[in-house]
Amino acid sequence: MISYLANIPVASGSVSAGIKDPSVAKTFSVLRFENPDGIIFANLGAHHDVENAKRAVDLLEANALQIHLNAPQEIVMPEGDRDFSMWLTNIEKIVREIEVPVIVKEVGFGMSRETVQQLASVGVKTVDVSGTGGTDFIKIENTRRVMDFYDFLEGQWGQSTVTSIVEAMSLPEDIRPQIIASGGVKNPLDIVKALALGADLVGMSNRFLRYFRETHQLESTLNQMISFKDFTRELMTLAGAKTIAELRQKDMLLGSDVQNWCQARGIDWQSYANRSRLKRN
Repeated sequence: MISYLANIPVASGSVSAGIKDPSVAKTFSVLRFENPDGIIFANLGAHHDVENAKRAVDLLEANALQIHLNAPQEIVMPEGDRDFSMWLTNIEKIVREIEVPVIVKEVGFGMSRETVQQLASVGVKTVDVSGTGGTDFIKIENTRRVMDFYDFLEGQWGQSTVTSIVEAMSLPEDIRPQIIASGGVKNPLDIVKALALGADLVGMSNRFLRYFRETHQLESTLNQMISFKDFTRELMTLAGAKTIAELRQKDMLLGSDVQNWCQARGIDWQSYANRSRLKRN
């Protein structure tokens, strides 16, 4: 498996199908078969209970469980859920009772600091803010509809990964969970920017999946993934940072859209441009 060869964790799609229909369970368990020593995240929706969470982890022999939040997708999905009242309760129970780490992940619509704080308050230690700019699940689900289209929401709902990171980083450090940045991450520069803003980890998939689909060349795809890791190190060298901790002390100028967002939300965007001076003081 590519991710194993490149020493990169891999996350499955939603295991709901494998739980509902045992005949397709092998399409999920194959991840562990092909990747016996790698890090694998199982994935399940927030409407599932603890027992289903345990089944998902067992099916993939997963190292961690991603619980995805996809309310906008559910609203547009013709057969989607409309009641999200138990999501936070389910998450709290799963965090408390499951043995592997739990990651709560958006699916491309971003998170506010209030959402991140609410998740942290029920014991979530890692949050993937997954902002706009990548796969648009509203657009995907809208194409499945035969009436009452939601085209007015396509590309219009949610917030970017950058603003989501800035939102999360505005929380006090003692209550802020570990932050994963994904959604619209397309190249090594995006990776470095996300790390510099404060993300602990960065996730991406679309770039590599598209490349493999177009080329059908496993080795070439693997080489591109390894190159991304090399490019990231080189960009950190250009920034004069040996470590991610040092990278977060480098000055950053946020774009005007992000500045406006921060001003409206009461977030000190100017501190990013003066981090090296503030550190010295």
